[in-house]
Amino acid sequence: MKKLATISIGDELLNGSKLDTNCNFISNELNNVGYETVMRLTAGDTKASILSSLNYAIKNADLVTITGGLGPTHDDVTKVALCDYFETSLKYYDDVFNEIQTWIVSLGRNPNILDKSQGEYPENATLLHNSKGTAKGILLSKDGTIVLSMPGVPREMKAILVEAFIPKFTSLSDERIVSLNIKTIGITEMMLFKAIHDVLSLYNDITVAYLPRHTGVTVRLSQRTLDEQRSQRYLDSIALKMKEMLPNQIYAIGKMTLSSVVGALLTKHHLTVSTSESCTGGLVASHITDVPGSSYYFNTSYITYSNEAKIKLLDVSESSLKEHGAVSEETVSQMLDGTLKYSGADYAIAISGIAGPDGGTIEKPVGLVYIACGSKTKKTIKRFQFFKDRIINKEAAASAALNLLRLEIIADYGE
Repeated sequence: MKKLATISIGDELLNGSKLDTNCNFISNELNNVGYETVMRLTAGDTKASILSSLNYAIKNADLVTITGGLGPTHDDVTKVALCDYFETSLKYYDDVFNEIQTWIVSLGRNPNILDKSQGEYPENATLLHNSKGTAKGILLSKDGTIVLSMPGVPREMKAILVEAFIPKFTSLSDERIVSLNIKTIGITEMMLFKAIHDVLSLYNDITVAYLPRHTGVTVRLSQRTLDEQRSQRYLDSIALKMKEMLPNQIYAIGKMTLSSVVGALLTKHHLTVSTSESCTGGLVASHITDVPGSSYYFNTSYITYSNEAKIKLLDVSESSLKEHGAVSEETVSQMLDGTLKYSGADYAIAISGIAGPDGGTIEKPVGLVYIACGSKTKKTIKRFQFFKDRIINKEAAASAALNLLRLEIIADYGE
């Protein structure tokens, strides 16, 4: 495989105020056309830092991508650094600036003096079209290594890479890496490892990576190959064996999300669902409606954050709330009943918990969540103890709720 090095430019990336997601996308896309990432570098907004990174990367890779520093402001110095490195100068392109002017005017703005710098590029560069912004992609080469410089704005970088660079300037190398993700929920990384290790150890021609998150663990199988389709079938067969071993814990093989898996089940069996949420504040409903076509199976959502809302909208008993509290099995059971009654959905989810960081007690600590899921004929109520972080607790609870719904549908209707 050919070697790829990525350089991300920006002081905000170095000081931690902004997360760099561009390099992940670049590595994934270029892996598909035969490039293996061998290094990732981050440079500050200075010419010296960019030149140092470029000098190191270009000696160790067949392709170097650069993101950031192509805007019209004073700290955007990538073009100047490229001119120094490739011993050329900036050239003003009338046709490029005219194109930019037209684009800016179409947005209802008037071009200013800073926009004019967007028409300047290294004289010997090949310019790549950017369908999402004004900054062009810049393509240069030295000593057999290609250098591709793109804006740091993710949507613009993606447009240049996918639409302009990959179709025209890459060819499949002989060897590549084929990967397959097996997504699990409701099982820890260690438990997962123990469950599948003996089987996976039989395949010494693949690599296995465990990728844990608070919403579940993904197992990534990878293989170097000369035949992509053959390797894909091979990895699929291994994944299916894993699925047979852990049918409840493995919810997807490939790119599907938990929300899309649940949506596919609801669609297949012509079912509808509604939600009532307290501590998650509508996050479950948001995940469900992230999936295109969710209007066919999603009815409504009740955000009953206060006790008064639970009583008024879902008929939760005031005396039950006083006796058991809002975070209890009794409360989510009544929330579920009310959701099914008033929404008319086939299934419902109800959640109440203590997201934190405050509000916990010895009996009911931060991270305690009760989730009810079911229909008018049966219900399942689970108690979960998650973490101390508010956002993580909301995400973990939403994922657990969707998984309960998945398992309920499979139990009632099959996959």
